Amino acid sequence: LVKGLEDPQMCDEIYIQLCKHIFGNPRIESGDRAWLLMCMVSKTFPPSEKFAPYLVNFLLRHESLPGLSGNYARLCKVQLDPTIEMGATMFKPNLDEIQCYRKRPPILAAISMVDGEVREYPVTPDLRVAQVVEMIRRQENIEDDAEIPEWGIFVKDGREKGKMHPKARLEAFYKKYKPEKLEYVDEFLH
Repeated sequence: LVKGLEDPQMCDEIYIQLCKHIFGNPRIESGDRAWLLMCMVSKTFPPSEKFAPYLVNFLLRHESLPGLSGNYARLCKVQLDPTIEMGATMFKPNLDEIQCYRKRPPILAAISMVDGEVREYPVTPDLRVAQVVEMIRRQENIEDDAEIPEWGIFVKDGREKGKMHPKARLEAFYKKYKPEKLEYVDEFLH
């Protein structure tokens, strides 16, 4: 990461080596580490204008893969657009930030809105839940008191069976954790 920030001529070579390491790698753990590095690189410095279409094509070819590999490819693609547009970041990641990626991998979170529309947001390990909520609030223009929010997010494990309507999910949540708010579920959805 530091090498790519210090020497822009090395950026394409770094991307090429990561693509080469990921493509057809039979060792899952090794491939996952390369994807994690690709996630960090794609938000740290851009490829050259000449190489960018090849990198995007690589990511597009991998985004439909199941599990973390597909998620990493989609996340890299989403992160790459602003990186290409704005250029390299001025901040060099420290060792703690890099270690976060191994402990808690980044994801492209699919956020279901109350109206049923699904939007995807990149969530990196350095973000806290409050920061994710604030990011979504701003991008969706949700006018809400940041100190006392009237909405929130919850995690749905991809292994869950069936699809519950937002009202049913809220009712189940409040029944278990805050029964006194159960009567307000309809108000929360409007």
